[in-house]
Amino acid sequence: MANKQTQVHARAFRALLESLDDIRKDRSQLVARAQRLVEADDIKPSIISAASNFNRWEEPTPAIFVDVSDAELAKYDRYIQGLAEGKKKQGILEAIESKNEQFLSSRKEDPAVKDREIILHNLDMAYAKYLKISGNLNEGGKAQWVTTIFMITVKFYKQDSKYPLWSKEACRLWGTRRSQEVQ
Repeated sequence: MANKQTQVHARAFRALLESLDDIRKDRSQLVARAQRLVEADDIKPSIISAASNFNRWEEPTPAIFVDVSDAELAKYDRYIQGLAEGKKKQGILEAIESKNEQFLSSRKEDPAVKDREIILHNLDMAYAKYLKISGNLNEGGKAQWVTTIFMITVKFYKQDSKYPLWSKEACRLWGTRRSQEVQ
């Protein structure tokens, strides 16, 4: 049961992460479009047009150009609204944190995860033993007996009709060599 629970939490968590990724992509596209508009936007012609409508003997003040600046800034309202909507969607972060906690707690109870941990521990122990054995074999020329056993195995499969006599003799030879190595 815990395994199904883990799968349910994993799917919900993955769906939330995908929606967060969609929000992030939408926001980056919105920002990219706004930046392209900023690069292409030039307010100078609008200011010159507004300034030409006033009398030459009037002193120009910034208040004269309020309408122009409001109209030009209105171009960016949709981008500001898009960012505000994206900010509202950031509530998804709390949902992601919650689902992540549920997923992690369900994994602690999952027998498949416990079995995997046991198998990984066994593999780690086997690897440590392998390193120890191979280190012992390489010390003092002891690797030769491994070669001898390998050769015996190869000969056995090639000459299985002569096996009983040959194997007995090969074992005696190997035992003699090994006892000589030990001394």
